[in-house]
Amino acid sequence: MYINQVFKLTMVLDADKFDRIFRKRDLLEVDKDKYIDVSMAHKGITVLYRDSRYKKKVSLVVDSTVALKGKGPDAHKLIHKLEKRIGEYFGGRYSLEDFTLTELTLTADINVGSQDTVASYIRVIRRVGKVKGFSPVRYEGLDEGKSFCLEGNSNGISFLLYDLHAALANRSGGGGLRQAILRDTKGILRAEVRLTSSKAIRNHSNRDDITGQILGLSERSEKIFMGTFSQIIPNGGFYKKGEAVNIVRQKIRDLRLQRKMLRLIELISEKKSVLLAQKAMSYREPDRLLAAFTDIGLSPVTISKRMDVNSLPSLYSYLDRDAA
Repeated sequence: MYINQVFKLTMVLDADKFDRIFRKRDLLEVDKDKYIDVSMAHKGITVLYRDSRYKKKVSLVVDSTVALKGKGPDAHKLIHKLEKRIGEYFGGRYSLEDFTLTELTLTADINVGSQDTVASYIRVIRRVGKVKGFSPVRYEGLDEGKSFCLEGNSNGISFLLYDLHAALANRSGGGGLRQAILRDTKGILRAEVRLTSSKAIRNHSNRDDITGQILGLSERSEKIFMGTFSQIIPNGGFYKKGEAVNIVRQKIRDLRLQRKMLRLIELISEKKSVLLAQKAMSYREPDRLLAAFTDIGLSPVTISKRMDVNSLPSLYSYLDRDAA
């Protein structure tokens, strides 16, 4: 499984220092007080300016795949390139150490084969509903019906799963290159895990300095991504409720466990939320119950009877396939 890493580095400056840089650039205004410089985008770095009255910021959004020319993850090489590009862009006035790592986005593109299958997965996964420690959130540019997005209540982590083709189609712009990109994104579910707080970044990198954080997060990127992904997306294949019930009855011989599993299927279908279903059961070991579903390759989240599709493979099977 290939996971792309996008780092956001931010530097806060006083008004004089900010204006000294700001006035020299040919910038595109994207919102009130917000500007963008794409002159280094082909090198994997987009520069953002925030000309706020109260706090003036310069941020670098670093796409590691583009910065490294698609040659695979190499954090040491990325740091070397960043130090060089920052020195060139700011005329030697600032270095990597003048920035703070404020966000990391880990992205995996899951090829499920077709737009219809993408839509089916999103519809069934939206039935996961509320998840412990997370709350549903909407993001600009993502159609609510074509995405499933959660934001951590206090852990500084966000999770997004969305139809990549639809998300890119919503953006402005045109041309032959754009149309080629759109064709290549058909059938792709994009999953993102974002670390959005300094606490989350320190906790997952075990370092306070920016160089150490980039190295630590790069090394642990798959573990970080899968840790959140598995917390939210149930393992196992998706089926209509009737078929899911049959599978549990056929494969689970422990009648007490079988009854609890059937009850969870019923409650998730009723409440459209794994968390609310678990609370309604008042079962002391919810993780053990979910593990029982994983053992038989079945998701407790079922496909709506109104959907045309009868079954969907586990999303983990695609991740395993991409890793092979």
